[in-house]
Amino acid sequence: MDGPTLFRGGFARRSAAWWTAAGIGAMLVTYAATRSPRQSNSPALENKDSDDAPGALNALYQSEKADASAIFNVSMAMMGIAAAYVVGAISLAEKYGSDSIPWPVVVLLPAPLWVIVVFHSLITLNAMNHGLSVLILEDRLFRRARLPRRGAVRRRIGSEAGDQVMDIMKSHWAHKAATIFCYAGVGFLVVGYTAYDVVRWWPHGGNGWRIVVLSLYSLSFVVAAASWIVGLWKLRDAQNVRDELCPRLR
Repeated sequence: MDGPTLFRGGFARRSAAWWTAAGIGAMLVTYAATRSPRQSNSPALENKDSDDAPGALNALYQSEKADASAIFNVSMAMMGIAAAYVVGAISLAEKYGSDSIPWPVVVLLPAPLWVIVVFHSLITLNAMNHGLSVLILEDRLFRRARLPRRGAVRRRIGSEAGDQVMDIMKSHWAHKAATIFCYAGVGFLVVGYTAYDVVRWWPHGGNGWRIVVLSLYSLSFVVAAASWIVGLWKLRDAQNVRDELCPRLR
C-alpha cells in the first residue's frame, strides 16, 4: 500500500470525521434515552399488606414500561442508521481507489456498521428482558385489579397485545416472517457490504494487512453472534422465571 495515500483527499478525511462524529452522537443519544429515571426501592414491595404496595408496584411498572419502550425505539432507529449508512457508502463505490477515497479508507468503511450491529444486539436483548419484567408486573397488577389473567381478554390488554405481533414465539406466521426478514435483511446487508468492500480492496493490500482485515471482521462477526446466542440463552432462563411466577402467562 502507498502509505501517503492515507492522508490525501480532503473528502475522505471529512467523510471519516463526519461518520465518526455521527456514531459517537448516536451512542450518546442511545445511552441518554435508555437511562430513564428509576424509582427508588420501597419497603412496601416487601409487605403485601401495606397500603402503599399498589402505588409502588404501579410506579415500578411505569418505569419498566418506559425503559422498554425507549430501548426498543432506539433499537429500531439504529437499524435505520445502518441501512442508510450502507446505501450512502455504496453510492460512492465508483470513487473507490481514487484520491478522495483511497483503498485504506475503503477497507475501513464497514467498521462502523459492525459497531452498530454489536451495540444493537445489546440494547435489543436489554429490551427483551425489560419486556419480561413488564409482563410479570402486569400480572401482579391484573391480579390486584381482578382483571382476567389469561384467555382472549388478556391477550388484548397491556404488553400481551403487542406481543401478538412482535414476539416471534407468539405471533402469526406472517409476523414471524416479517420479523425474520427485517433482522436477517440487516444482517445480510452488513455482511454483504463488508465482503464487497474487502473483495474490492483485496488486490491492493499486502499479505500482512489482509490477515489483519480478515481477523478484524471475523472477530466482529463472532462477537455479534456470541452476544445474540448468550443473550437469548439467558432470556430463556428469564422466561422460566416468568413462567414460575406467572403460570397463567404460559
